[in-house]
Amino acid sequence: MHDPLGWTLVFHIIGIVMWIGGLLAVTQIMAQSAAATEPAAREAYASMARRALNALAHAGLVLTVGSGVILLFLIPPAMRMAAWLHIKLTLVVLLIGLDIWLARMVNRMPAKMPARGRAGMMHGLFASLFFVILILVLLKP
Repeated sequence: MHDPLGWTLVFHIIGIVMWIGGLLAVTQIMAQSAAATEPAAREAYASMARRALNALAHAGLVLTVGSGVILLFLIPPAMRMAAWLHIKLTLVVLLIGLDIWLARMVNRMPAKMPARGRAGMMHGLFASLFFVILILVLLKP
């Protein structure tokens, strides 16, 4: 049937999967690229990271934020005042900031390949933020 809230949630979740999956893929590619010494290999890793970032992560970001804004208008007004939602939105803004930082790192590749440790740190940050956001949404503490 026609349920705008339900369909908006579907697109929001699809966007989240694409966004977070893309960010985790990019950080994994970056970690693997740290050992590359051949110019062709460095370029190949840079190309893979750019494709994953633009085609997957940033497409998911647009879908997530777009559907999220629509959800804010569809949810009951009392829910908009919930503390868990404000914490979630703050963490999403932080996630967007980290995404921008990652994009800058990817844009400098292959000239400046990221250190394996930095890529691993970014991977952990993205995963941790996602888990905290998921807990907030599901448990609504």
